[in-house]
Amino acid sequence: MLRPVKTLKARKTLAIGVMSLGGILLVFPLIGIGLMLSGLLYVLLEGFLVFWLVGLVPLLVALIPGVLLFKHGLYLRKNLRIENNS
Repeated sequence: MLRPVKTLKARKTLAIGVMSLGGILLVFPLIGIGLMLSGLLYVLLEGFLVFWLVGLVPLLVALIPGVLLFKHGLYLRKNLRIENNS
């Protein structure tokens, strides 16, 4: 089993790492969505349902872990600030 991180410096590093990973997991699907939406007019004329089911929905689902990790990193940073003040 892993031991929990106890020092403030290690907890700060962990929070920054979690936020960085969440940011990376946010950027790649957003780039994919941007590239797909740039050709949206062509897709609307061809096959709207296929566009949503095959292309856009998986990218939107891929955003969920990134958002959750980023918010978890913010929560960890908030707890560090509370511990530093007390």
